Formats: sequence, structure tokens, C-alpha cells
Amino acid sequence: MKAQNQNAVVVLIAFALTALSACGSDYTPPTHVAPASPTHVTSTPSPTPAPTPPASSSNAPPVDKTPSVDVAAYDDCLKHRAEEAARIVFKSDRYGYASTDEFAKKVLAQCTAEFSGGRSLRPNDLETAKSLTSAAYKQLLEQQREQHDLKFEPEFKNTVQQYANCLVQHARVLALNSTEAAEVIVRAAFASCQRERQAIRDKAHEYLEDPLGLATVKAVDETYPDRLVLEIIAARASPPPSQPVPSAPPPAPPPARPGTPI
Repeated sequence: MKAQNQNAVVVLIAFALTALSACGSDYTPPTHVAPASPTHVTSTPSPTPAPTPPASSSNAPPVDKTPSVDVAAYDDCLKHRAEEAARIVFKSDRYGYASTDEFAKKVLAQCTAEFSGGRSLRPNDLETAKSLTSAAYKQLLEQQREQHDLKFEPEFKNTVQQYANCLVQHARVLALNSTEAAEVIVRAAFASCQRERQAIRDKAHEYLEDPLGLATVKAVDETYPDRLVLEIIAARASPPPSQPVPSAPPPAPPPARPGTPI
């Protein structure tokens, strides 16, 4: 049926052309263009737009993009590193004069590098490291003092007692054999007991937080001048001791006779 329709169309067009030619018209018929076959158009789906995030509220807390940190382990690191640093300081200075601040900075740097990428977790972490290191150092000093006190106390008491005996003895002797003022005799007594005084300094250097022993021996010296003045007054006020009567010398042996064996 479709072919018959197409043939009829061709016949009609041919007839029309013949009619136009017979009329002598200048009309030029258009070129027959076969109808284009229908083209199937495939529709491409448009991309779905990404959902727009809701506007953040001004009261919403800021999002922390840093990785989570084990705060308890971080604090333990500060404590243990501080104790290690304190032992290093203690080996270099056993008298308590060293500063631990620079070591505390190293403690914080080590723990932040291990747990938080070199970033402090709290604003006062440096002060915490300083406090922990200083406290550990003081604890080591205290332990040393307790250990030394068991040995030091009797030895030091004995050394101080020897110094006191020396001062009193010389003060009494000088008081009985000199007319100098008591203050002059006191100075002379101190000058006569330098060996015993040095022994106190040596004990202080060995056991106390006094490297040269000067502070310790100065404290001991300050306790004796008034006592020595009283000793001088008492010695001069007391009656002189009675002089013993010298015994007769033994008789000389008789001279040996010539030729007599001795």
C-alpha cells in the first residue's frame, strides 16, 4: 500500500511538470528531496547537584580537625620524661643549685612530638613540665639527704663537739695566762682551732647542700663567741689551782770504780 502511494505521488509530480512546461512558464521546480529518516535522540540525564550543607549556626562549636590524642598517655609521658630529666640534673648537681627549666623544655618537646605532632595540648603545658621536673629533682635531693642523715648526724655532731672543746680549752688557757680583753682572747681561740674548723667544712661539703662548707661553719661559729666570753670570765674568777710540791730528785748513783764492771 505504501509503494502504491509513492508511485501515485511520482505520477502527479510528473503530470504537474508537464503542465508547467506546456504553459511556457519560467518556473523551475525544486529538486525533490527524500524525506529524512527519523533519528532516535538519546537523552542524557543531567547530573544531580550536590546537596548544599546547611548554614552553620553562630552557636555551633568549631570542628576540631586535629587527630585525637590520648591525653592520659600524654600526661604520663610528661611525668616520666620529667623524672628522667631530673636524674640527669641530679648527676650533674647534687646540691640543689641547678636549674631544671631548660630540661623541662626538652621534656615537653619530646612528648608533643610523640603524641600531638609538636603541638601543646594545653596553654600551660610548659609550666606543667617545669613543675614536674623541678619536683622530681627536689625529691631526689630529699632522698639523698635522708640517706646521708643516717650517717651524717653522729659524725657531724662529733666533729662539732671537737671544735667546741678546742675553742673552750684555748679560751681558758689564754684567759689564765693573758691580760687581754675577752674579745681578743675569743679571736685568738678561733685562730687556734683551724684544723677542727676545717673538719666541719669537710663534713658539710660531703653531706650537706653546702659545696664549700662556708655557710655551715659560719653558722657554727656564730653560736660560740658569747659562750667563750663566759668561759673566760669564769676561768679568771676561779682561784688558781694549787701548785704541787716538787718531790726531791733521786740520789745520784755512786761513781763506778775503775776496772769494776758496770
